[in-house]
Amino acid sequence: MLRCKIIPYTLRFKAPVKTSKGAFAKKPTWYVVVYDESRKDLAGVGECGFLPRVSPEDLSDIAEYLRNLDGKDPEECLNSLEINSYPSVK
Repeated sequence: MLRCKIIPYTLRFKAPVKTSKGAFAKKPTWYVVVYDESRKDLAGVGECGFLPRVSPEDLSDIAEYLRNLDGKDPEECLNSLEINSYPSVK
């Protein structure tokens, strides 16, 4: 059975990244690992990128939503109606 593993991580830039909303030295991100419970050697990895003040979502909402996906079936996650409320997660 396929499962999702959510791994939070903070990317620290070598130089500040400039956007129309300001400059950033770091960025919260989450790695989404999809793996088969019967084949731990086989997995796929994706990233949920969130840029404060640029992404439309609130950081605390995204963090909570992703915590709730941890351990779930990826098909269930993709079919979730809530995912449409979080463009950074898509």
